[in-house]
Amino acid sequence: MNIKTIAICAYRDWAINTYINLRELFPSINFILIKSEDEFINLRKESKLPKLIFCIGWSSIISSDIIKENIILGVHPSDLPDYAGGSPIQNQIINGISSSKMTLFKLSEELDSGPYISKLPLRLDGHIKDIFKRMELTSTILFRDFLNSYPNNVFKDINRPSKCFKRIKPGDSELTKNMFLELTSKEIFDLIRCREDPYPNCFLKDSSGKLIFKFCEFEES
Repeated sequence: MNIKTIAICAYRDWAINTYINLRELFPSINFILIKSEDEFINLRKESKLPKLIFCIGWSSIISSDIIKENIILGVHPSDLPDYAGGSPIQNQIINGISSSKMTLFKLSEELDSGPYISKLPLRLDGHIKDIFKRMELTSTILFRDFLNSYPNNVFKDINRPSKCFKRIKPGDSELTKNMFLELTSKEIFDLIRCREDPYPNCFLKDSSGKLIFKFCEFEES
């Protein structure tokens, strides 16, 4: 391995923790933390973007010319090509998936369609903070193994996703009184827990106001 500098695009806490972990694991590498799209654009204008870029929990679109010029790797909390696109954690939990994977892949012009390097199991049970901790751990291991093997990494093709999911919007988090009559307690719990902070929380609204569900617990029968 002969890598001097790596840029890491990250702004969520779990992603920044992954950056910190990698910095401690590879002290000889200069890791540049990029926390906003403006910082990314400015580094590009100043020709300071390194060849190797890691995107961790990064939601901004990277232009095709940058993708062609650089080696850009990302992690996605699903077994790609399944659940490609936006809000993969929420969409999987809502559909009853509790065991998924964290996929390390190379960015391409098609969303979440680039060749992948490796995958690790990722559990989606528990609260968002628990899932984020697992994402931090699996991402650290995936990037660590990639760097230890670089530049002899093997890339495997991902089939183009049959469906790309859309990002869940704040309005999609509204619960109705009928939901509490029609869904099981576990289903309602899943709807609420997958939208805990920092995501738009579930809410129930009527003429008296809005009831916001920031956190709840579930006990099995």
